[in-house]
Amino acid sequence: MEKERKPISFGLAVIPLIIMITAMSFTIVVFEGAPHIPLILGTVVSAFIAWRAGFKWKEVEASIYKGIRLALPAVVIIIIVGVIIGAWIGGGIIATMGYYGLMLISPEVFLMTMTIISAIVALAIGSSWSTMGTI
Repeated sequence: MEKERKPISFGLAVIPLIIMITAMSFTIVVFEGAPHIPLILGTVVSAFIAWRAGFKWKEVEASIYKGIRLALPAVVIIIIVGVIIGAWIGGGIIATMGYYGLMLISPEVFLMTMTIISAIVALAIGSSWSTMGTI
């Protein structure tokens, strides 16, 4: 016999979030540990609440995979931007741009000019994250 699905109230839906944030804060501040276990704890509590509401594990698992699939492109972009910024810093490109920038532009207007140039570059390449990371 299939269990009847009950709607999950807002208060019940917030419980895993509160538990995870509390456990993560306690783990990081008190134990100075990594946040992995609190994240897993939040996932387990969420899955338990979904199970109690009548969802089957296959449905919960499919929803987890769907969330990962939706978030993965953004995560990959952030990783690639981080790699590019690291390569630029490691290769001295950022320091070189600062050095020659101060030679070409007077220090009095350097910050204002760099803000305008950064805005133009961000619009031109379509990535404010890349521009922000190099500043």
